[in-house]
Amino acid sequence: MTSALLSDPDLIILETESGERIPAIHRRCPRAWATIIYSHGNAEDIGVNLAAIDELAARLRGVASILSYEYVGYSLSRLEGFAASEQGCYRSIDAAWTYLTRDLRVAPGDIVLWGRSIGSGPTVDLSCRPLARGCAGVVLQCPIASGVRVLLGQDSALLWLAKSIDIFVNVDKIGLVDCPVAIMHGTADSVVPLCNGEELFRLSKRPFRALWLDGYDHNTLPSQDCAEYTLQFLEMLKSNRASQVGRSSATLFCA
Repeated sequence: MTSALLSDPDLIILETESGERIPAIHRRCPRAWATIIYSHGNAEDIGVNLAAIDELAARLRGVASILSYEYVGYSLSRLEGFAASEQGCYRSIDAAWTYLTRDLRVAPGDIVLWGRSIGSGPTVDLSCRPLARGCAGVVLQCPIASGVRVLLGQDSALLWLAKSIDIFVNVDKIGLVDCPVAIMHGTADSVVPLCNGEELFRLSKRPFRALWLDGYDHNTLPSQDCAEYTLQFLEMLKSNRASQVGRSSATLFCA
């Protein structure tokens, strides 16, 4: 998939704050109001994901552009000698955010963060930090509560013993996210059990109605159902955005 990635006309190279170079694909839709920063799962990279990203972009055409970025230590980044790590994932999504907001001048209120599986880690982490203040919303697809919770289960007596080695601890961060959060998860997920998504939904400050897809596994969620759910979420975010602009205009007029 490396050759397909290198030949893609929408390929860009981002640089993290530590100087690591990572590839990204920016599928732009001129009429779209939103841009989605897409964080992929663990056993894949943006080259493998090209077809899935193209399908998502087609289903969201006219509503959202998509920026799919790579993690430090994955695909082309790995070929440059960089190793994958939790902190590397955080630096990577920060680079994607900075590219949109600083280089392209995209307003934070026009950006939606999307995390699939382990990609929920950098997504939730960024969305609760000051860097992403004003972000429009968050979409979590088959999200993890934390790395250890996926392996041991939500109620394991060993969780406290493994706390020091846990990674992507979304369960401790999701309550700090101020923007609306949409969560979709298959009820028969054999990789990241449904209880992970349910726990994050329970702890969210501003949860959008969840989409629990009956009988679907981690990698078999129906793309059409996921896209329709996302479109409904984006429509809600757009309405919120319009009402906020209206309130701001009214305040200025009264002043």
